[in-house]
Amino acid sequence: MEEQNLYMQEREKIINLVQNNSVNRSLAEEIIKKSAYWYKHPSGHPVHAPNHFKRIDDPVGTKYAMLAALGKNETSKLIPSDWRIQFGSNIFLISKAILRCQSSLLKFIDNAEAGKLATLAELKQELKIQVRQSVANYSGDEYEGYYSGFDGNHLIFGTQSISTEDFVNFILSKINIHRIFNPTASTSSTIKIKSISSLSSQKKTPIKPTSSLSPSIKTHSLSKLVECPYCGSKVKRTKLASHKVNKCVKRRR
Repeated sequence: MEEQNLYMQEREKIINLVQNNSVNRSLAEEIIKKSAYWYKHPSGHPVHAPNHFKRIDDPVGTKYAMLAALGKNETSKLIPSDWRIQFGSNIFLISKAILRCQSSLLKFIDNAEAGKLATLAELKQELKIQVRQSVANYSGDEYEGYYSGFDGNHLIFGTQSISTEDFVNFILSKINIHRIFNPTASTSSTIKIKSISSLSSQKKTPIKPTSSLSPSIKTHSLSKLVECPYCGSKVKRTKLASHKVNKCVKRRR
């Protein structure tokens, strides 16, 4: 019963992180303050750039507000925010990255209740994938698959960057997901936590957050697999390109 109450509490925190699919401006600003960097800095290493938060924009909300002010809005329905920040010819989609992390965390709680196990490193890697997928070109069209300007931790936009590590750590700090870990164990990457990725009975979602894996796939083999950015299937890294061309059912959606 105590464990179930813990899951309920964490689920509520995850849901409250973003409500009605609309990210608050304060959350968008705070996460950029924590994760934005001057990647190419005279010091020779990336340096935090917290003032980048002043450059975030919500074109959808701005347009809606203008129409409302002119009395031309045709609906009273809440328009979800779409916070983003532009770096040259690329746009980092803040709202989408946060929403995708939220979706993955809710799936994590679902599988936690089913007793599946994974490592903290695997959970964080899953969330980093969602962040890396949330980049668009100058026209606002998301790139297919993963953004290529990546050094293993930073999404690189010329001389500036977004740290996927800091972005994910900030999300986790807001919900305190570490409470699900064994309190007597170390918080190293070898700790087993409730899994995000292996309920075979769970339906795959049509969007990018990770889909479930067959129970026949052993946990230690997860690192050898990558996720198709279109259908969510787990395939061998060496066969991803072939899968997207020949087998992916959502490649042309």
